[in-house]
Amino acid sequence: RRGLMLQVYPALVDEGHSVALQLIDDPQLAQQHSLQGLRRLLHLELQASLKACTRSLPDLTPNTLRYAALLQPQEGKTSPLARAESAPSAQERLKHALAERALRELVSSSAAPVRCREAFDALLQQVRPALAAKILELNQTITPLLQSWQELMTQLQPSCPPPQVASQQQMMQQLQRLMAADFIQHTPLAQLKHFARYLRAIQLRLEKLPRDVTGDLDKQRQITALESPWLQRCALGINPALEAFGWMLEELRVSLYAQVLKTPYPVSVKRLEKEWARMIQQDQAGPVLGSKPFVR
Repeated sequence: RRGLMLQVYPALVDEGHSVALQLIDDPQLAQQHSLQGLRRLLHLELQASLKACTRSLPDLTPNTLRYAALLQPQEGKTSPLARAESAPSAQERLKHALAERALRELVSSSAAPVRCREAFDALLQQVRPALAAKILELNQTITPLLQSWQELMTQLQPSCPPPQVASQQQMMQQLQRLMAADFIQHTPLAQLKHFARYLRAIQLRLEKLPRDVTGDLDKQRQITALESPWLQRCALGINPALEAFGWMLEELRVSLYAQVLKTPYPVSVKRLEKEWARMIQQDQAGPVLGSKPFVR
């Protein structure tokens, strides 16, 4: 237009119940959209297989009830473990989440691009026989996590002694971030494998709290000093650098509150302060923290 050349890239965009072909001016974003769009096409094509794979999963009923409680707004006097009226729809949402996650793992970002019907059919034949085993594996992964979440929710009480209120509120917020409604679909597999340890660390912190409220609050202040600017940046859009720093914060909590559980790499307040300063400095040299959000 008017002699101006604009380079755009075709992308297969996921629209929930369908996909659409769009032109995007960022090649990396177009590639990310196309990958998610491909997964959506597979999901639509494999509905019958997915329904069969999720029909009789082990622990489906108790997991559905826990997942329904997790989906509820945890406000007011409503018990987070109350039986939700929407339990049947929660079961469908749980099955959908497992299916989405299975396809995310079976069709990774390293998969070859699919640009024709023949390539799509070949991928379909590759994915179909692997679905049942992958969904069963994921179900086995999330079952103990939902159990631990349920146990913690019964122990985090609004009527706790006043000195413990701030600490318990922080633990509740941490739980809500970890076990968000979409945690099954979107938590990176490398991190999902650490969730049992993260939840156990919260449990140990809660057990120690009555004996050392002052120490607990002091550790929380150290975390908050790092977490607050991170949350402010996240409000502008999540990207890989910010997400990675968020997982470092989770490891810091383990280090401060449950050292016995250990961390997969050295972590401390000073290390995270240096890492955040490095990210800020790099952002000033070129957009890193403020870069375009990636497609999850």
